[in-house]
Amino acid sequence: MTEVVDLIGHFGPWQAWLVAFITYRGILTGLNNLAFVFLVTDNDHWCSRPTLPDGLLANLSETEWKERFIPYDNVSGSYSQCSMYGLLQNSTTGEILPDYTSLKSCDAWTYDEHVFGHTATDEWNLVCKDTWKRSLMQSTYMGFFMLAILLIGNVSDRFGRRIVAVFSSICLCASAFALTFSSSLNFFLVARIGLAFAISGLQVACFSLLAETIGPKFRIALNVCYGYGWIIGLLVLPGVVWLAQDWRKLLIVQAAFSVPLLFALPWLYESPRWLVSVGKQEEAVKAIRKIAHFNKKQLGDVEKEVEGLMKRKQNDMQAHQSNVSVIGLFKTKYLRRNTLVMITTAFMSSIVYYGFSRTATTLGGNPYLNFGIAAGLECAGYTLSLATTKYLKRIPTMFLSYGFFGLTLLITAFTPREYLALRTTIRMVGWFTYTLGYTTQFVFQNEMFPTVARSGGFGLCSTIGRLGATLEPWINVFLMWWGEKVILILYSAMVFVISAAMILLPETLGSPLPDTLEEGELYSALKLSKKMKNASKSKDLYTVVQAEDRELENKI
Repeated sequence: MTEVVDLIGHFGPWQAWLVAFITYRGILTGLNNLAFVFLVTDNDHWCSRPTLPDGLLANLSETEWKERFIPYDNVSGSYSQCSMYGLLQNSTTGEILPDYTSLKSCDAWTYDEHVFGHTATDEWNLVCKDTWKRSLMQSTYMGFFMLAILLIGNVSDRFGRRIVAVFSSICLCASAFALTFSSSLNFFLVARIGLAFAISGLQVACFSLLAETIGPKFRIALNVCYGYGWIIGLLVLPGVVWLAQDWRKLLIVQAAFSVPLLFALPWLYESPRWLVSVGKQEEAVKAIRKIAHFNKKQLGDVEKEVEGLMKRKQNDMQAHQSNVSVIGLFKTKYLRRNTLVMITTAFMSSIVYYGFSRTATTLGGNPYLNFGIAAGLECAGYTLSLATTKYLKRIPTMFLSYGFFGLTLLITAFTPREYLALRTTIRMVGWFTYTLGYTTQFVFQNEMFPTVARSGGFGLCSTIGRLGATLEPWINVFLMWWGEKVILILYSAMVFVISAAMILLPETLGSPLPDTLEEGELYSALKLSKKMKNASKSKDLYTVVQAEDRELENKI
């Protein structure tokens, strides 16, 4: 039976070009989603000396200024960052003296030099009472990133993959360059919102386009595009910051990276499969001809083939159950349990992922090296997962991977900071196993939900995961006052919960995927029984489910 990919080729030069385009899109995602780690910093700061007539106080060094006019906390062993002593003037000598009986809040700050150079923190004074605005910068971005995924999926289904991808590419480029001219935090936030929508739109449209134009045997390219593009972005990011030493220069580099997308748009064709599904026969023929020509594939009577595809599509829509609302996943016991477990673990795993990425630069030692090592280990874990997801069971892999990572976080929390090499080694090894579990979870989500609600279920998990990423900066602000140990203990607790929760889910390796909600419910209910183990070898789960139903009726 002829399919669209049979006409255009299962994997040819055009699909290879599309894989490269989408992988490059992943690089931009990595560069932007974790840029907040380097855009805002927690470098030391203190009240700047006021400008007084006759150059009073100008002859003091910064050390002398702090020793005389900035309160010192013997417990923390540091000078106050947000207040200073009041000023008194000796009426006889005119000398300015500190008034130890009064304190005043800083009007301006002096910043210690940071290893990342000039950042948004010292340009916009995101300290003291405005420290919360650092979290606002990232949570706003991730919040609208989440919202965009919810909205743009429907837009892509209605108006097409190409138009969304083209508009998103232009918007990404425009927003990235607008960021470089940010004159205020509000301007920066608005531009980042545009960037979030653009990156989300490009992600949704491009992945749908590739899934619909590539042969089944080459579907692993979807994971390759997402995983390796993202990781390359993470590996490039610390190098750019190290060379730039200025947050605005980092933004300029990010903007420059977005330009090649525009030059690639003429070869970004519409999905013929989507065109067939919406009844656009003439446009589908044109798209098939363009892709086939790019792939140097000979075509026969393409108009007749497309007409046949459209008729079969109409018949399939009448004969089969259509997609159902994601609400259907909550109507029965086992599907409800599975869905709640998956969205809960998606929420917590995103918090841990972005939280760990943040602390990778504050672990101690060289922050560039730490971030780069973490990205390299993520690449290694991802590469290993390509094999483990093919041969190893999902539940044990996720249980052990997450459990081991939680253990490493707990050990790190109680290891003294002076043992820097040991702490770094333990955490990085744990990060490798976390990546393995996280990637396996990504595959597992696609396998567990029934076909009629697979997109909705996966989208729900992604949305809740983005919500976790949105809240993570605020969690960090709340816990930073309690110290790193409390943060690591909380993260380890979350990871242990994720690990334990995996035991509640059915194994999916080698099992036929459920199509309807009814099959999905019985699939989970019977998965631990001997009959279901035998059913996993069956090519038609529904037949097995019907037989099971009949046996249950006879017993009743």
